Amino acid sequence: MNNFKQDSYIIKDFFRYKKQILIILIITATLSLAIMFGFKFIKDPPNNNQPDGYTKINFESENIPVLRLGHYTLWGGNSDGSYTFIKRFNALDGLTSLDTEKLIQLEADNLNDYTSFIVTLEPEGDRNEEIDGITFLEGAVVDNRAELKFVQSSLLTDQLTGTYILATPSDGNNGINEKSGVWFTNTEHNQASLDIPSIESSMWTWEARLIKEDTTDPLILGRFQSNTGPDSSNSYSEISARGYSFPGEDFLSNLPDGYTGPLNLSNGDYKIVISLEPQLSNTEDPTGSLLFAPILEALIPAGSDANTPLQLENIVNQPIITLTLE
Repeated sequence: MNNFKQDSYIIKDFFRYKKQILIILIITATLSLAIMFGFKFIKDPPNNNQPDGYTKINFESENIPVLRLGHYTLWGGNSDGSYTFIKRFNALDGLTSLDTEKLIQLEADNLNDYTSFIVTLEPEGDRNEEIDGITFLEGAVVDNRAELKFVQSSLLTDQLTGTYILATPSDGNNGINEKSGVWFTNTEHNQASLDIPSIESSMWTWEARLIKEDTTDPLILGRFQSNTGPDSSNSYSEISARGYSFPGEDFLSNLPDGYTGPLNLSNGDYKIVISLEPQLSNTEDPTGSLLFAPILEALIPAGSDANTPLQLENIVNQPIITLTLE
């Protein structure tokens, strides 16, 4: 009898505190679920920036130079600072594989692992999967896109300017053939006339060339990394006197076939181009006679006077490759 009464009291107490008991059970269950999901979040955090499963790269490009020697290589940048080989290619009317097939889309593994991409210039014949050349373009992955831009951005801007004069200091006189040389200095020959930055890296250089109308092979004035001091060449100058202490060249002698010195540079047939060029170690110019990244140019006006400042025009076009992952 006493046990029956005791059970009755328990049942009555349950119904009296039923609401409070249900609340306690709900709170306990909710806390248990929160703890379970918390441990799962710590173990497997979600990737909010990139969905799982990128397997393809789509390519868009602008102003990528053709390489006559060597090739470009795309690398994926890992979080530890290392790079993984992805693809060798060139640029022939757009990006192309080395077999000249158009490079528009590429299937690749581990794309979600990369935080950035870079493009390098690699030497002719290089087939290993290590970086041996020059870093050309780079860009971070943002969502599923990476815009790869030139690594030395200060060398390719629309602020680059300059002038040149016609003169021939190397023949030792100021009255003959004065329109047969191009020099990047002022009329007093004591200041640089190119407003371009100096290049600190040995892997890049400025180059000046003279291009005759209807010809494909230019005459190279020389390469230089500063707008002051002589350039790397005096192939066509005389030896009667020194040239100016600035980049430039007299076109008087030792000219290749098709040219007869002294050249008359004021006849309207010649153009001057200054470009940025890569310098790969132990290899020839990778662009050959082609320009890599032109920055300034001018058609020498017909009838131009000697020792008169003539303007160069900025023609910089930024090279860029845009990658879209899907």
